[in-house]
Amino acid sequence: MREKLREFHQLVEGGLRLRRRYTVGDALEDWLAHGVDGLLARTVTLCRGTIVKALDEELSAVRLTELTASDVQRALGSMAPRLSKRTLQIAHNVLVRAIRQAERDNLVARNVAALVDAPKGQAAGRPSKSLTLEQAVALMSAAEGTRLEAYIVLSLLTGLRTEEVRALRWDHVVAWVDGQWRPVSEAGFDHEQLAVFVWRADRAGGDTKTPKSRRTRGLSVSGAAIPAVAGPVVTHRHAAPGTAQCDSCGWPVPRAGHRLARKITVRCIRVKVER
Repeated sequence: MREKLREFHQLVEGGLRLRRRYTVGDALEDWLAHGVDGLLARTVTLCRGTIVKALDEELSAVRLTELTASDVQRALGSMAPRLSKRTLQIAHNVLVRAIRQAERDNLVARNVAALVDAPKGQAAGRPSKSLTLEQAVALMSAAEGTRLEAYIVLSLLTGLRTEEVRALRWDHVVAWVDGQWRPVSEAGFDHEQLAVFVWRADRAGGDTKTPKSRRTRGLSVSGAAIPAVAGPVVTHRHAAPGTAQCDSCGWPVPRAGHRLARKITVRCIRVKVER
Protein backbone atom coordinates (compact mmCIF):
# COMPACT_ATOMS: atom_id res chain seq x y z
CA MET A 1 0.00 0.00 0.00
CA ARG A 2 2.78 2.43 0.89
CA GLU A 3 4.51 1.67 -2.40
CA LYS A 4 1.35 2.44 -4.36
CA LEU A 5 0.84 5.68 -2.45
CA ARG A 6 4.44 6.65 -3.17
CA GLU A 7 3.93 5.99 -6.90
CA PHE A 8 0.67 7.95 -6.80
CA HIS A 9 2.34 10.99 -5.24
CA GLN A 10 5.17 10.84 -7.76
CA LEU A 11 2.72 10.85 -10.66
CA VAL A 12 0.74 13.76 -9.22
CA GLU A 13 3.90 15.75 -8.52
CA GLY A 14 4.95 15.10 -12.12
CA GLY A 15 1.81 16.90 -13.33
CA LEU A 16 -0.34 13.85 -14.13
CA ARG A 17 -4.09 14.49 -13.79
CA LEU A 18 -5.26 11.08 -12.59
CA ARG A 19 -8.79 10.06 -13.53
CA ARG A 20 -9.27 6.57 -12.19
CA ARG A 21 -12.27 5.82 -14.38
CA TYR A 22 -10.66 7.12 -17.58
CA THR A 23 -10.45 4.10 -19.90
CA VAL A 24 -8.94 3.28 -23.28
CA GLY A 25 -12.44 3.61 -24.72
CA ASP A 26 -12.64 7.16 -23.33
CA ALA A 27 -9.27 7.99 -24.87
CA LEU A 28 -10.42 6.72 -28.26
CA GLU A 29 -13.64 8.76 -28.09
CA ASP A 30 -11.71 11.89 -27.10
CA TRP A 31 -9.36 11.36 -30.02
CA LEU A 32 -12.29 11.02 -32.44
CA ALA A 33 -13.76 14.22 -31.02
CA HIS A 34 -10.61 16.35 -30.94
CA GLY A 35 -7.73 14.59 -32.70
CA VAL A 36 -8.87 14.02 -36.26
CA ASP A 37 -8.54 17.57 -37.61
CA GLY A 38 -6.94 17.49 -41.04
CA LEU A 39 -8.00 13.92 -41.81
CA LEU A 40 -10.28 13.19 -44.75
CA ALA A 41 -13.91 12.55 -43.91
CA ARG A 42 -13.73 9.01 -45.28
CA THR A 43 -10.69 8.32 -43.07
CA VAL A 44 -12.60 9.47 -40.00
CA THR A 45 -15.53 7.28 -41.04
CA LEU A 46 -13.20 4.28 -41.36
CA CYS A 47 -11.70 4.95 -37.95
CA ARG A 48 -15.05 5.41 -36.24
CA GLY A 49 -16.88 2.56 -37.94
CA THR A 50 -14.24 -0.15 -38.15
CA ILE A 51 -11.01 0.65 -36.32
CA VAL A 52 -12.29 2.08 -33.04
CA LYS A 53 -15.01 -0.55 -32.89
CA ALA A 54 -12.42 -3.33 -33.14
CA LEU A 55 -10.21 -1.70 -30.50
CA ASP A 56 -13.19 -1.19 -28.17
CA GLU A 57 -13.97 -4.89 -28.30
CA GLU A 58 -10.52 -5.64 -26.89
CA LEU A 59 -9.56 -2.71 -24.69
CA SER A 60 -12.51 -0.39 -24.11
CA ALA A 61 -12.96 -1.18 -20.38
CA VAL A 62 -9.25 -1.15 -19.49
CA ARG A 63 -8.22 1.83 -17.37
CA LEU A 64 -5.71 3.86 -19.31
CA THR A 65 -3.30 4.24 -16.39
CA GLU A 66 -3.28 0.45 -15.97
CA LEU A 67 -2.80 -0.38 -19.65
CA THR A 68 0.46 -2.22 -20.35
CA ALA A 69 2.39 -2.99 -23.51
CA SER A 70 1.50 -6.64 -23.01
CA ASP A 71 -2.20 -5.74 -23.01
CA VAL A 72 -1.77 -3.93 -26.32
CA GLN A 73 0.20 -6.81 -27.83
CA ARG A 74 -2.46 -9.33 -26.78
CA ALA A 75 -5.26 -7.15 -28.14
CA LEU A 76 -3.58 -6.70 -31.52
CA GLY A 77 -2.81 -10.41 -31.64
CA SER A 78 -6.47 -11.19 -30.97
CA MET A 79 -7.53 -8.85 -33.80
CA ALA A 80 -5.01 -10.21 -36.32
CA PRO A 81 -7.03 -13.26 -37.53
CA ARG A 82 -10.01 -11.11 -38.56
CA LEU A 83 -8.23 -8.01 -39.91
CA SER A 84 -6.00 -7.47 -42.93
CA LYS A 85 -2.40 -6.35 -42.52
CA ARG A 86 -3.21 -2.76 -43.50
CA THR A 87 -6.29 -2.50 -41.26
CA LEU A 88 -4.35 -3.83 -38.28
CA GLN A 89 -1.59 -1.28 -38.91
CA ILE A 90 -4.20 1.49 -38.95
CA ALA A 91 -5.71 0.17 -35.71
CA HIS A 92 -2.31 0.25 -34.02
CA ASN A 93 -1.67 3.75 -35.33
CA VAL A 94 -5.04 5.00 -34.06
CA LEU A 95 -4.37 3.57 -30.60
CA VAL A 96 -0.94 5.22 -30.51
CA ARG A 97 -2.46 8.57 -31.51
CA ALA A 98 -5.28 8.34 -28.98
CA ILE A 99 -2.92 7.58 -26.09
CA ARG A 100 -0.50 10.27 -27.29
CA GLN A 101 -3.31 12.81 -27.01
CA ALA A 102 -4.09 11.57 -23.48
CA GLU A 103 -0.37 11.80 -22.67
CA ARG A 104 -0.35 15.38 -23.92
CA ASP A 105 -3.28 16.13 -21.61
CA ASN A 106 -1.44 14.58 -18.63
CA LEU A 107 -3.94 11.74 -18.32
CA VAL A 108 -1.31 9.00 -18.63
CA ALA A 109 2.40 8.89 -17.91
CA ARG A 110 3.60 7.21 -21.11
CA ASN A 111 2.34 5.80 -24.38
CA VAL A 112 2.71 2.03 -24.01
CA ALA A 113 1.14 1.39 -27.44
CA ALA A 114 4.14 3.05 -29.09
CA LEU A 115 6.38 0.35 -27.58
CA VAL A 116 4.57 -2.42 -29.46
CA ASP A 117 4.98 -3.60 -33.05
CA ALA A 118 1.75 -4.55 -34.76
CA PRO A 119 1.55 -8.20 -35.84
CA LYS A 120 0.68 -9.13 -39.41
CA GLY A 121 -3.02 -9.26 -40.13
CA GLN A 122 -4.21 -12.61 -41.44
CA ALA A 123 -7.48 -11.72 -43.14
CA ALA A 124 -7.44 -11.31 -46.90
CA GLY A 125 -7.24 -7.74 -48.13
CA ARG A 126 -9.33 -6.28 -50.92
CA PRO A 127 -8.85 -7.79 -54.39
CA SER A 128 -6.11 -6.17 -56.46
CA LYS A 129 -7.23 -3.39 -58.77
CA SER A 130 -4.14 -3.65 -60.98
CA LEU A 131 -4.72 -3.93 -64.70
CA THR A 132 -3.40 -6.88 -66.66
CA LEU A 133 -1.25 -6.22 -69.73
CA GLU A 134 -4.22 -6.97 -71.98
CA GLN A 135 -6.45 -4.57 -70.05
CA ALA A 136 -3.81 -1.84 -70.22
CA VAL A 137 -3.47 -2.25 -74.00
CA ALA A 138 -7.25 -2.11 -74.40
CA LEU A 139 -7.47 1.01 -72.23
CA MET A 140 -4.77 2.82 -74.21
CA SER A 141 -6.45 1.87 -77.48
CA ALA A 142 -9.79 3.15 -76.24
CA ALA A 143 -8.22 6.40 -75.02
CA GLU A 144 -6.37 7.14 -78.26
CA GLY A 145 -7.41 10.48 -79.70
CA THR A 146 -9.35 11.56 -76.61
CA ARG A 147 -8.47 14.34 -74.21
CA LEU A 148 -7.68 11.74 -71.54
CA GLU A 149 -5.06 9.98 -73.65
CA ALA A 150 -2.01 11.71 -72.18
CA TYR A 151 -3.34 11.31 -68.64
CA ILE A 152 -3.89 7.56 -69.10
CA VAL A 153 -0.63 6.90 -70.97
CA LEU A 154 1.50 8.76 -68.45
CA SER A 155 -0.19 6.97 -65.54
CA LEU A 156 0.33 3.55 -67.11
CA LEU A 157 3.92 4.01 -68.22
CA THR A 158 5.27 5.67 -65.08
CA GLY A 159 3.25 4.10 -62.25
CA LEU A 160 2.26 7.51 -60.86
CA ARG A 161 -0.92 7.58 -58.83
CA THR A 162 -3.78 9.15 -60.72
CA GLU A 163 -4.04 12.04 -58.26
CA GLU A 164 -0.30 12.71 -58.74
CA VAL A 165 -0.69 12.95 -62.51
CA ARG A 166 -3.62 15.34 -62.19
CA ALA A 167 -1.51 17.72 -60.09
CA LEU A 168 1.58 17.57 -62.32
CA ARG A 169 2.90 20.98 -63.43
CA TRP A 170 5.16 21.92 -66.35
CA ASP A 171 7.94 23.13 -64.05
CA HIS A 172 8.00 19.62 -62.52
CA VAL A 173 8.71 17.96 -65.87
CA VAL A 174 12.50 18.13 -66.08
CA ALA A 175 15.56 17.19 -68.14
CA TRP A 176 19.07 16.35 -66.92
CA VAL A 177 21.28 19.14 -68.24
CA ASP A 178 24.83 20.00 -67.14
CA GLY A 179 24.60 17.97 -63.94
CA GLN A 180 21.22 19.23 -62.77
CA TRP A 181 17.51 18.86 -63.42
CA ARG A 182 16.03 21.75 -65.38
CA PRO A 183 12.38 22.31 -66.41
CA VAL A 184 11.71 21.25 -69.99
CA SER A 185 10.06 24.62 -70.52
CA GLU A 186 13.61 26.01 -70.40
CA ALA A 187 15.76 23.09 -71.53
CA GLY A 188 13.47 21.47 -74.09
CA PHE A 189 12.87 17.76 -74.58
CA ASP A 190 15.91 16.84 -76.68
CA HIS A 191 17.86 15.21 -73.84
CA GLU A 192 18.73 11.65 -72.88
CA GLN A 193 17.27 11.78 -69.37
CA LEU A 194 13.88 13.17 -68.46
CA ALA A 195 11.87 12.85 -65.28
CA VAL A 196 8.94 14.23 -63.34
CA PHE A 197 9.04 15.65 -59.83
CA VAL A 198 6.22 13.90 -57.99
CA TRP A 199 5.84 16.50 -55.28
CA ARG A 200 2.13 17.28 -55.41
CA ALA A 201 -1.16 15.40 -55.58
CA ASP A 202 -4.81 16.19 -56.14
CA ARG A 203 -5.61 15.52 -52.49
CA ALA A 204 -6.65 17.55 -49.47
CA GLY A 205 -3.80 19.97 -48.81
CA GLY A 206 -2.21 19.33 -52.21
CA ASP A 207 0.53 17.08 -50.80
CA THR A 208 1.41 13.52 -51.79
CA LYS A 209 -0.11 10.56 -49.97
CA THR A 210 2.88 10.20 -47.61
CA PRO A 211 6.20 12.08 -47.21
CA LYS A 212 7.99 9.10 -48.80
CA SER A 213 5.73 9.47 -51.84
CA ARG A 214 7.57 12.66 -52.78
CA ARG A 215 10.04 11.44 -55.37
CA THR A 216 11.65 12.02 -58.76
CA ARG A 217 10.37 9.55 -61.34
CA GLY A 218 12.40 8.78 -64.46
CA LEU A 219 10.46 8.66 -67.72
CA SER A 220 10.99 5.35 -69.49
CA VAL A 221 8.85 5.55 -72.60
CA SER A 222 9.93 4.12 -75.95
CA GLY A 223 8.68 5.72 -79.16
CA ALA A 224 6.06 7.81 -77.39
CA ALA A 225 5.24 11.48 -77.09
CA ILE A 226 2.93 12.39 -74.23
CA PRO A 227 1.20 15.78 -74.48
CA ALA A 228 -0.79 18.01 -72.15
CA VAL A 229 0.09 16.42 -68.82
CA ALA A 230 3.81 15.88 -69.26
CA GLY A 231 4.49 16.97 -72.84
CA PRO A 232 6.48 15.02 -75.42
CA VAL A 233 8.92 12.63 -73.78
CA VAL A 234 11.89 10.79 -75.27
CA THR A 235 13.41 7.45 -74.51
CA HIS A 236 16.34 6.98 -72.19
CA ARG A 237 17.83 3.63 -71.33
CA HIS A 238 18.71 4.47 -67.73
CA ALA A 239 16.40 2.56 -65.41
CA ALA A 240 15.23 4.70 -62.52
CA PRO A 241 14.83 3.26 -59.02
CA GLY A 242 11.72 1.10 -58.91
CA THR A 243 11.96 -0.10 -62.52
CA ALA A 244 12.36 -3.56 -64.01
CA GLN A 245 13.58 -4.82 -67.36
CA CYS A 246 11.03 -5.89 -69.95
CA ASP A 247 11.39 -9.62 -70.61
CA SER A 248 11.02 -9.24 -74.34
CA CYS A 249 12.85 -6.05 -75.20
CA GLY A 250 15.09 -5.20 -72.25
CA TRP A 251 13.86 -1.64 -71.83
CA PRO A 252 13.29 -0.26 -68.31
CA VAL A 253 9.69 -0.68 -67.23
CA PRO A 254 8.15 0.85 -64.07
CA ARG A 255 6.89 -1.42 -61.35
CA ALA A 256 3.42 0.05 -61.09
CA GLY A 257 2.55 -2.10 -58.08
CA HIS A 258 -0.97 -1.48 -56.80
CA ARG A 259 -1.46 1.48 -59.09
CA LEU A 260 -2.69 1.29 -62.67
CA ALA A 261 -0.53 -1.53 -64.05
CA ARG A 262 1.48 -4.38 -62.63
CA LYS A 263 3.86 -4.47 -65.58
CA ILE A 264 3.86 -2.67 -68.92
CA THR A 265 6.12 -3.78 -71.77
CA VAL A 266 7.20 -0.49 -73.32
CA ARG A 267 8.32 -1.68 -76.73
CA CYS A 268 5.20 -3.78 -77.11
CA ILE A 269 2.96 -0.75 -76.48
CA ARG A 270 3.87 2.00 -78.94
CA VAL A 271 1.70 5.04 -78.52
CA LYS A 272 1.32 7.65 -81.24
CA VAL A 273 0.33 10.92 -79.66
CA GLU A 274 0.55 14.42 -81.05
CA ARG A 275 1.03 17.36 -78.81
